[in-house]
Parts: sequence; structure tokens; C-alpha cells
Amino acid sequence: MTKLDLADAVEFDLEALIRNIHGVRPGMPILKVSTRAGQGIEELEQFLVAHRTDLEAARAV
Repeated sequence: MTKLDLADAVEFDLEALIRNIHGVRPGMPILKVSTRAGQGIEELEQFLVAHRTDLEAARAV
């Protein structure tokens, strides 16, 4: 999820979103990112590096 810094301002129900995503894709990783607040950037980078091979293979299809 991006723009996490706006979630409170628009009364966004983050927990409901997470429940709904996991209802469709159990175990799917969810990264909470806000570039404005600097939240989750390191986790996103680590995720992308860890899954680089998977992403490249998917792009080749």
C-alpha cells in the first residue's frame, strides 16, 4: 500500500484492506509505504532485492 500518510486523513480502514487482501490471497506480503513520512522504504527495497529473480522471470514471460 502506498500513500500510507493519507490513510488517516481519509478515514481509510487499513485493517479491512489487509483482511480483504488475505481473504483473496492468503499470506500475500503487504508493505506499508509512505515516501513523505519515509515509512517502509527500506522494507520495500529489501523485498524488491529478495524477489528480483522472480520479478525478472515474470517480465520475461
